[in-house]
Parts: sequence; structure tokens; C-alpha cells
Amino acid sequence: MRVAIVGLGIAGLMAAWSLLSRGFKVYAIDDASRLSATLISAGIVTPIMPEPFTRLALKSLEIYINSFTESAIKANLYWIYKSDECSAEIARSLEMMGVDIEVLGMGSGIFRLSEGLNLKLHDKEFLAKLNTVIVDTGSLKARVLSKVEEYIVGKAKVDCGRVNVNGDIVEADYIIASMGPWSPLPNNNARIYACETVFLKPAVNIEKSLALIDDSLDFYAAFRGGEAQIGNGGYRTSTRPEDLYSPDLESVSLVLEAFSLRVPDASGWEVNRILSAPCISCVDTAPAVGPLPGCPSTIVVTGLNGAGVSLAPALAEILADYIVGGREIPPYLRLDREAKDLGVKPPEPFRLCPSTESIH
Repeated sequence: MRVAIVGLGIAGLMAAWSLLSRGFKVYAIDDASRLSATLISAGIVTPIMPEPFTRLALKSLEIYINSFTESAIKANLYWIYKSDECSAEIARSLEMMGVDIEVLGMGSGIFRLSEGLNLKLHDKEFLAKLNTVIVDTGSLKARVLSKVEEYIVGKAKVDCGRVNVNGDIVEADYIIASMGPWSPLPNNNARIYACETVFLKPAVNIEKSLALIDDSLDFYAAFRGGEAQIGNGGYRTSTRPEDLYSPDLESVSLVLEAFSLRVPDASGWEVNRILSAPCISCVDTAPAVGPLPGCPSTIVVTGLNGAGVSLAPALAEILADYIVGGREIPPYLRLDREAKDLGVKPPEPFRLCPSTESIH
């Protein structure tokens, strides 16, 4: 059976891998002229999110560790959060799921991590540690593409049952559109925003790979291979994805300022480069997965809300189960659901409260 995957961000890559593992012939189609949000992502698997996303993230973590040992670098994930009910709810959820989470301390003060990085905590803030991986999306993409039937580069237009790539027609039994902000979404229930990443050259020796999620100041960071990648929760929105490829210096300065407040040693670190690409979020913050209305052979996977590395492998398994065995897609992920607008706007982080009532 032939499947055409349109869009090779993390969602498309993982959909391709899951279907390849089940014996499908996969044709991968991507517009190489566009910068992918996947390629600028720090690639942290983050189980610091409300249920049921935490379960998806833990499943994804398992998939990365078991199937992508050369692309998934094991690391400690340090989580800084305020002593509020939202964080307490997430911590309780992690504990109930058996996640090994260790509370290292409470602010205020300077905490030195085992990897050699100093973190500054403020009053009523907690520092916790749990296991994660930092995903090398470049090598992951190479691994997946080495298995596909054909890799086609060009601008694609998706129709029911076929894809037009620069005038050439690709036909398949199924088409999976994982085109990020260009994916078709019914009911106008999407927000498009900028995913911006700053690449820094640390002036101190970071001995091992580590990841940092900061709920108090709203940024994430990954340290790997002598480089620090810092990203924000999305400070800019637009109705035109093409407007979001140029970094905005004001929003970049905000995330650098927050990072320097948290990591005092970083105030003089050199900026290597800054990248920006459009991301997409559904108004209820959950991804959108399922067939287009009236076209069961064309399936959309989008709206991963900047948490694609955490969610995509588990979503790909759900998608493959749907295609192979007709297993239902969970209601809170369905493309045709009535998405409730929760009013979450950048720069609010992916973490969302109340979590258990709003998405079911």
C-alpha cells in the first residue's frame, strides 16, 4: 500500500517511520525551500504538560529511546516552576504515572547542576529533575529518508487522493498532510505563530547534554555539542505564515533577557545565529489528526503547538493504528472536533490549566 507524506517536519517524519515499520511504501514530499520548525527546534521531549499529553510524551520518549538511539541523546530535564496549583496538578499527574521526578530544591538561591550549569531560583520557585532525550532532528530525518521509497522535493498541493508537486502528480492510497501552518484545518480553529530559536555559544564548560524548561519565565533550552539552543513560547502571531520567517529582535531580546535572569553566567554568551519559522496551534491547544471531511484517504496531522518532538511519535502510532486497523482517533485529537477556544495566546506556555476538563 502506498502512502504519500507531505511535509517532513517532526509529525511527517514520525508518520513516515511508523508506516514504514508496518510495511507501507512511503513517498516523502517536502518543500526544501521552506525552513522547517523541526529543524530549528531544540528537540526536547517534554512530559511537563497536562494529561493526556503527558502520556503521549512518555510514549514518544519510549519510541525515541528504543528506535533512534543515534538521534535521541539521553539527558536530564530540569523543570523550574512556581508553587501554584497548575504546577502542583502536573506534578501529581507525573507521580501517578510513575514518572521518576526528583525535586532538587526551592528558591531563592543559586543551584549548581551536575552538568556544570548554575541556575538562579527566585522566591516560591521549585527546581525538579526528570529524564528526557534531546532529539537530533537532522540525523533523525536522514534515518527516515534512507527508508522511504522516494524523496520528492517541491511545492505540493494536496487534493483528495493525489498530490500535485510542481505539476507532477503523485497518487497514493493514503495522503498524510503534515504541512504545519499550510495544513487544511476546518472551522478556522488555528493560530499561527513564530517559533524562534537563538543559538548561543556558552562561555562555560557544560559537561553533559541537558534540557531546561522554565515555566516561570517561559522559555526552554537545550545544551548539546558545545551549543545552547534557547526558544520561547511564541511571542508573535500572524494570519500569514510567510511573515514569520524573519526573526523579530524584540521577541528575541525578551527570551534572552529571561534566560540571563535564570542563568547568570549567560549574560555575555555569544549569539551564533537566530532562526524563525511559523508554527501552528489549535485554539484548544490539542493537535488535529484525522481525515479531511468527505475525503477519508487524505489525513491531516497538525497543530502540535510547538511540542512536536514530544508528541509526534505517539501521534504517528495513533495514526498508523487508524489506517491499518480502523482504530478510532481519540476524540480530543480529532480533526472534526468542536474545538473550544481556551483563550491561550502567546507567550503563554504549552502547559495549560485547568488541564483535565478542558480538552475532553
